[in-house]
Amino acid sequence: MTPKLRVQGLLKTFQSGRALLGTAQRSVAVDGISFDVAAGSSFGLVGESGSGKSTTARIMANLLDADEGSVQLDGREMLSLGRRDLLSARRRVQMVFQDPFASLNPRWKVGNLVGEGLRIHHHLGREAHRARVNELLEMCGLPASAASRFPHEFSGGQRQRIGIARALAVEPEVLILDEPVSALDVSIQAQILTLLSRLQTELGLTFVFIAHDLAIVERFCDHVAVMQDGRIVEQGVPAELYRDPQHDYTRTLLGAIPIPDPRRRDNNSPRR
Repeated sequence: MTPKLRVQGLLKTFQSGRALLGTAQRSVAVDGISFDVAAGSSFGLVGESGSGKSTTARIMANLLDADEGSVQLDGREMLSLGRRDLLSARRRVQMVFQDPFASLNPRWKVGNLVGEGLRIHHHLGREAHRARVNELLEMCGLPASAASRFPHEFSGGQRQRIGIARALAVEPEVLILDEPVSALDVSIQAQILTLLSRLQTELGLTFVFIAHDLAIVERFCDHVAVMQDGRIVEQGVPAELYRDPQHDYTRTLLGAIPIPDPRRRDNNSPRR
């Protein structure tokens, strides 16, 4: 069966310094990684800051070019599309960002933010457009009245709900979630994760979940890949990988997960 998303041999480097002064250097952000994401699943990509997770996410969402490699959606190559096909591809794959305040234009009202994708892709009449915006807000746990307010009037968790509603407006098949709860309080994190789980079930979405918190990924994802220095060092089903990690880096990440009651630690656990 063809995976919903297939990443093969993905490579991305960045230049630092100044070429004219002879100080330019190339740093490798993503180093030839490959993985598959099954339709309707939640795929976790974990690692420390700087491991290449967010760069990978932006390439998959066609927000950043790759130096080499392939990203296929339902078997179709995504990285070499023409302008018209690229617009359609971006509708099918949407991204929810880590900082909901930074990713929302503070000068736009929420109705305009959520409705922008509708205006570009669906060309609804005025009343149908307004009704769809209200429906999306309510679907994400916000009142329809939120459409007339600005992002700064909302809490961090509410702003993330706005970001999710905006991503859903174009009816995507894949959501790439780049640290979607890391900037939120623990109680709000749980609410957002519950919302995402419900939306995935109701809409049949496929998730790529970027995170550094392995505890969240363990609960939320069907499959997980561990990134270090631009490479995938290990991947598998979370319960199995967490129980018996094969790579030292994975063991280090698992050892950093706080456990509220030390007496409950399993003596055979890699989290000791």
